[in-house]
Amino acid sequence: MHFTKVLGLALALVCASSVAYAGGGFTISLNCNPDGSASVNLDSSGELQGWSLGVCHDSAAIGLTSVEDGAATAVVGGGGGPPAFDTITTFPDGWTVGVVIDFLGCCTLAPGSHELNVMQYDISGLDALASGDVPGTSDICFCTNTLGSPAVSIVVVESGASIPPAGIDSCCTMTGAEFVDGPADWAYSGSDHDVSGAPAAAWSQTMSFSITDNDTGTADTQGFSMGMSAAGGTDLAVSDPAPAGDLAGINGGTGPSFFGTSNFGTDWTVGVVYNFLGGVFLQYPAGSPAAVTADYSGTIVDGDVVTVSMDNTLGSPPVSNVVVVGGASFAAGQEPGDEGVITVSEITVTLFIRGDCNDDGIVNIADPVWTLNELFLSGPTSVCPAACDSNSDGMVDATDASYTLNYRFMDGPPPAAPFPDCGPDGGVDCASSCP
Repeated sequence: MHFTKVLGLALALVCASSVAYAGGGFTISLNCNPDGSASVNLDSSGELQGWSLGVCHDSAAIGLTSVEDGAATAVVGGGGGPPAFDTITTFPDGWTVGVVIDFLGCCTLAPGSHELNVMQYDISGLDALASGDVPGTSDICFCTNTLGSPAVSIVVVESGASIPPAGIDSCCTMTGAEFVDGPADWAYSGSDHDVSGAPAAAWSQTMSFSITDNDTGTADTQGFSMGMSAAGGTDLAVSDPAPAGDLAGINGGTGPSFFGTSNFGTDWTVGVVYNFLGGVFLQYPAGSPAAVTADYSGTIVDGDVVTVSMDNTLGSPPVSNVVVVGGASFAAGQEPGDEGVITVSEITVTLFIRGDCNDDGIVNIADPVWTLNELFLSGPTSVCPAACDSNSDGMVDATDASYTLNYRFMDGPPPAAPFPDCGPDGGVDCASSCP
């Protein structure tokens, strides 16, 4: 019997009372990485009980080294362990997997984005396929009813029913690590930043992206293309990239002749030609100023981390990360740790009125009396010491009482902000009664 029929039947037997067609709210995709690793990812809108799928590759170009459970699959079973049935079968030109999470139907894969499997491929053979300045490539693709006997289909199981996913991102591309006769090793990197603010407030940050010639540092570049993907954060968005540094100043300060951008919400690509007539070059030794900037924004949520990484899959057709030297394109890479990172943290914002030492909402003669009583007569302690700092010098002493009296009765200057209304002052933390 076909495996997917067995899978659907086994679940139907234990969940017959809830069998229903789910409507196909599922999408699976493949992601290929420069180091030969890859992953199968699932976006689901329903509670899944299992799945089966197959992934094929060209065995003449690349070799499958390993297939393992992804982060979600490894812990989806009872007690945070693997599924009750989880069989991976490898073939010379691909692999298949069949998963039943729990034969009793007690455990399911919740709606959301999940990593189902991770793979490692030997891509060293792609270098032999390179031609001149063009790297060797080979695709890894989903294949249904191709591998196994009987052949395995691509389905997910919900409520005992086998359902083809609504969308399948059918292939991703592995690219050889080396170019033939390439003049340099090129690397792209992003800047790191910390942002902070009140909980749920908006934040924005300009990130810089640099190019480095790790070989000679003296190659005369004529342009480049760059693609960057962002992950993490809350309400994350990005503006179109812009030229920066030396790039912004070429052609008499007018910038490059061509700077074409595409924006994908949190991701972007850019293609750059310095001058259509030639004769304009830039070099990128270590420490060169950033070539591109982009403005990222989001909402302050403590612990959010936004990671921006080089991506060769954006756009249609995909834009590759390459640098142009002598009219030829040369691949750029990114070392681990060279991604751009924005770390988001919340700060405590307290509202108070400066000068209102007794916290009654009014600055009057009672406040300097309170201050002097607290300082010299063992009087009660203010609930917001910053409010007692009437002259805003960072200290609470007799001069603050004098400052308030001078303001109230001798036409002296008023207390510094926040005054006369409730307001914030950096990271002040106190028990003010301001709303």
